[in-house]
Amino acid sequence: MTRSVGNLRREVTTLSEALASLKARPVEAAEPEPQRPATQRTVSKTASEPVRQSEPIVPPGAPYRAQGFGDDQDKAVTETPDATKVAPAWPKPEAVKPATPKPPRKPLLAPGWEQRLAERWLVWLGGVAMALGGLFLVIYAADRGWLSPALRCIVGVLAGLALAAAGEWLRRRPGQLAIAALHADYVPQAFSAAGLFIAFTSIYLAYGYFAILPSGVTFVLLAAVSFAGFGLALLQGPYVAALGLAGAMLTPALVSTGSHNAWGLFIYLLAITAAAIAVLLYRKWWWLGFSAIGFGVLWFLSWVLWVDAAGDWIPLCVFVFAVAAGFAWLSERRTVPELPDLDSVNGWYGPHGLAATAGAAGMFLLAALFALSDYLAAAGWALAAGAALIIALVYYRPRFAVLFPVSALICTLAVVTWPVGVLDLYAMLHGFQPSPLPNMADIAHEHGRYVVIAALFSVIFLAGGYLCLKRVARPLWLVGASLLVPLALMLSVNTLFWFFTTKSVLALTATAIAGLSACATWRLLPLIGAQKYKECAGMYVMACGIFLYAAMAFVTDAAVLTVGMALLVLAISYIWDLVPFRLLRHFTLALATVVLVRLSFNPYIFDYPATDWFGQQWVLYGFGISAAAFFFAAQKFRKSADDELVTALESGALVFAVLLVTYEVRIFIEGSISARTYGFLE
Repeated sequence: MTRSVGNLRREVTTLSEALASLKARPVEAAEPEPQRPATQRTVSKTASEPVRQSEPIVPPGAPYRAQGFGDDQDKAVTETPDATKVAPAWPKPEAVKPATPKPPRKPLLAPGWEQRLAERWLVWLGGVAMALGGLFLVIYAADRGWLSPALRCIVGVLAGLALAAAGEWLRRRPGQLAIAALHADYVPQAFSAAGLFIAFTSIYLAYGYFAILPSGVTFVLLAAVSFAGFGLALLQGPYVAALGLAGAMLTPALVSTGSHNAWGLFIYLLAITAAAIAVLLYRKWWWLGFSAIGFGVLWFLSWVLWVDAAGDWIPLCVFVFAVAAGFAWLSERRTVPELPDLDSVNGWYGPHGLAATAGAAGMFLLAALFALSDYLAAAGWALAAGAALIIALVYYRPRFAVLFPVSALICTLAVVTWPVGVLDLYAMLHGFQPSPLPNMADIAHEHGRYVVIAALFSVIFLAGGYLCLKRVARPLWLVGASLLVPLALMLSVNTLFWFFTTKSVLALTATAIAGLSACATWRLLPLIGAQKYKECAGMYVMACGIFLYAAMAFVTDAAVLTVGMALLVLAISYIWDLVPFRLLRHFTLALATVVLVRLSFNPYIFDYPATDWFGQQWVLYGFGISAAAFFFAAQKFRKSADDELVTALESGALVFAVLLVTYEVRIFIEGSISARTYGFLE
């Protein structure tokens, strides 16, 4: 071992001396030679001598870099004194290719209910356990006889308030704030929700189980706990708000004061709804608003069904109008340009959807009040005022256009189901059998009120549809709804009071509405270039035809009515050049089909009176005018398209011409088209 160490020391000393001699050797400068190609290499003197792979291959005369240690490897040494230094020809660097951008990461999917349940179930299980523990503590203390009933309830309330305060204290800790910055923190909410539940149940047990607190004090305390839940919800999260809303809305059902005070109840419900709206000003918990509307609808219907509808119509109407106005105000405050429209499903889950839902629910509740209050006149005026306010809302905020047809449908159903007249439609819908005929004196008394209400709603929706059509993007539904309301109400008046209402009055009413529709069409003609105005003008043209037909049906019958319908077909063919609305051709085809059936396949034409309108010569004008009207209408419609309408009109004209000749021959020979004999000459 000692010998080996000595040998190693001698070798190290030798290497050190050699290294020192290399450092002391002078380096001679050499002039550079012209640069040679970098591919030229130094080879051995004879071709047979191989090139040693261990030696570097350099151009002749190029400086040699010593293969040493440390700093010596960077010093150039020439092979011969005559050698000239040549700078190495380094290859040109390659262009750096730009880096290909990485595709963007796909957004993470929102966690499903399974993931949310897996992440939060322990937190909420603990909260439920604390809430039930506090409740059972009060009950167990009562069973064991610990403390007095008052002290037990006080301890429960204090424990609940302490838990709620602990939840707020926990939320403000730095660690919890850091967690809340990353994702929703549910631990403070669980503490606060459990505390509010314990306080709520302790107060209710003091009223319902121990009979300690009076109903008025209990009501105030439970409402205070619920409103405290709304306040904590702004700081902690939505679950506390849900608990506060549920507790506040259920308090009147849990605690009965014994007095049916509609003003007190609905002002209280209005205050709860206002608190929910205040929370929605700062939080996007739209489900809270829908829940508040749902609870309000349930309380309203419960009151009008089982308490009193007619006597409390004022507080009920105030509640409906105030809630709808509150959510409309919220929609204005939370309106941003990126909110989706109500035409999409996503648009309904937001402030606009809340306002629209509140408006539709309000109209439904007013209609229910009108029906369940035995059609009280004041309730009818309140429903009409609600319809007018909905139309005003659509006019100034066209995004709520969907409320117009909804309100029109609700108001129409509320009036046509009025249990008066020959048929009790309300009883038929609910009992599936006709009710006995009511007293004629009652019908006569209700006739005037029914006509006034029907006329009022007809005017409101007719005017509202025309005023709003230029404000909304798709006004076709508005115009259609505004025209269907007067038509349905006019037919209901004719059906329910057919022996009280003069037909001439109904005919004049229908003619007036047809004239208004014609005026609306004339006013829209300069704007016919836009598709939506063309559709509206076409709807008004069809309405004009329908109401004119209704007016003729009220005062005429038999062949005269059929001729009038044929002339309507001819009139529409001339209007088509001004209003080329596609649906108008289908309407004309349906009208022509009715005329064709009435004159060609109607067995009752043989019983038409022979003493009216030129006696037996009704065949001449009945078939002759109809054939001419169909022929000229076909020529007008052919200019735009040769379709099934033109074919039907030409076929009808031919059929009417053949029937005209046939029946005239029969009248000339037999004396009447209803004669039962056929002679040889015929």
